[in-house]
Amino acid sequence: MTTKKPQDPPWRAQKAHQVKKSAPQAGTVRVAAIQMASGPNVSANLAEAEQLIELAVDAGARLVALPEFFCIMG
Repeated sequence: MTTKKPQDPPWRAQKAHQVKKSAPQAGTVRVAAIQMASGPNVSANLAEAEQLIELAVDAGARLVALPEFFCIMG
């Protein structure tokens, strides 16, 4: 059994070019707070969180915070 990796949402390509990565200053840490609309499908929520985390890391985040119960909201 093979599993398909979910397709990237259309906004991902649009936002990727908008991320500006500035030079870090000594002693600083870039932090990202993820905001997402979770639903009852845990797999879809985890895939969405993974993509958002990747965007944050690509933008230089060293710490990423997710909402409580991000993996399932009914």
